[in-house]
Amino acid sequence: MLLWDPDANYILTPPMFTNIYKGALGEEAGEAVLSHHGFSFEPLPIEHFERFDALIGLSGVRALIDFKHWSLARWRSQPDELKKKVMEKFVRKVRAIGLSKLVVCNLIGDVDDPVLYFDQEFKTCKEPSTASIIALPCLIDGNSGATNISAILALSSWLSLASSV
Repeated sequence: MLLWDPDANYILTPPMFTNIYKGALGEEAGEAVLSHHGFSFEPLPIEHFERFDALIGLSGVRALIDFKHWSLARWRSQPDELKKKVMEKFVRKVRAIGLSKLVVCNLIGDVDDPVLYFDQEFKTCKEPSTASIIALPCLIDGNSGATNISAILALSSWLSLASSV
């Protein structure tokens, strides 16, 4: 039997759990995985709080990062007009901050989904060196729980391309 603590002052409501706690937990998990692989993180300046999750760095190159918990299959099935609106919002936020690189990182997903690269207008780039945005399908395999090393290597390679430009 579950008993309520009579001295409890606070309760985590279902919307707070879903909208705040799970997002914060996902950010911490994503940072832990990437930190373990040599990436550094720093918070965004207060005036940009919650536009993205943090600044990610590797070998002196920094980019914005936004952790997601998206169903990529559901995302692909959305109308192009809706996807375009979401992507335009990302682009506006990136420009407002003044950095030119963005990492969109799905936390849990299918390791068979490809890493994707986009320019500032969210048009697909065939070459990572021309991309301003990298979209990682997952850091953690949703089936096995294993770390998606290929996505981490793609991110590392993409950031190293930025340092040589």
